[in-house]
Amino acid sequence: MTSINIFAAIQRPCTPEQDKILKVPDTEERAHFFWHVDTRRKGETMADICASHGIGTATGYCWRRERAYFGDWRRVRKQKAAEKGQKLGRPFRVSDEKLQSLLTDENNPVCNAPLEVQQQVNDISLCPRALRYNLSNRKDAHVYKAAYTDELLPANKRLRQHYSDLYYNEELRGFWDAVYFTDEAHYNPTEDFQPPQILRQREVQGSGHHMTQEYYTSNVLPSYIKWVHKARLLLYHPSQSPDLNPIEGVWLILKQRAKRRIYYSKAGQRKWDGTKTHLKEILTEVWDSITMEQIRDHIAEMPARVKELRRNGGEKIRSKCW
Repeated sequence: MTSINIFAAIQRPCTPEQDKILKVPDTEERAHFFWHVDTRRKGETMADICASHGIGTATGYCWRRERAYFGDWRRVRKQKAAEKGQKLGRPFRVSDEKLQSLLTDENNPVCNAPLEVQQQVNDISLCPRALRYNLSNRKDAHVYKAAYTDELLPANKRLRQHYSDLYYNEELRGFWDAVYFTDEAHYNPTEDFQPPQILRQREVQGSGHHMTQEYYTSNVLPSYIKWVHKARLLLYHPSQSPDLNPIEGVWLILKQRAKRRIYYSKAGQRKWDGTKTHLKEILTEVWDSITMEQIRDHIAEMPARVKELRRNGGEKIRSKCW
């Protein structure tokens, strides 16, 4: 009795054989033609190949010369158009002049805003993704993280050490509990606590229009605090030292809780309707939730922080509190 292996008779599934056609042709017919030229049989003439593809012999020779000249037959039409300063396909919906204007501060007041905002403000008829593509491919412009550093300047480190020398022996009771700590803060509902970004071309530096510490200190700040220095006795406070102002820690609590309240409202809480009036109500509600004990905890750290300045040479201070 003869046994038959039925599994041997079953053909395993596999990908069917494909014609030898390159994957990125200008046209399918041209791809077939060049494959035929490269693999033609002995004795087969160019006229025979052209006739089998339904084109004239002169056209076949022209295609072959173009491939030899450009070095790559797949992009012949695109390179020919580029040499003539032309572009294949439909014209761009946004002109080069319009894209270039987005890269200058004078013509684009929101050049540091997200592309969604720039598209709306400048009335560009492209979606943000298409705008990003056009800027990248036509202007080599991209959205980069704005230059930012939180490194303390050597001069400010020395000022912080001087601050430690002045108040090293001051106690919480009788000194720090009598200090009025003041500061200003702003709140943005869309703030993600990430570094700001800027739109610019590759290898092109920013124009320096940003508000810097030096400009703010020399041009803006004096006009606002001149009368304060005349009217009040102020506590010496070094630059780049938010860690020596307890209210900075309170602002951080406010921002974190407000963001949680807006985006993750609990059951029974009214969701933010997007208006400034409701935003003020939420900020007031969050501010009222900050207890005096939490504020006193921040102030109570001041004696320890002043002593830490002397120990670490004026470096930044971080703790569980703030």
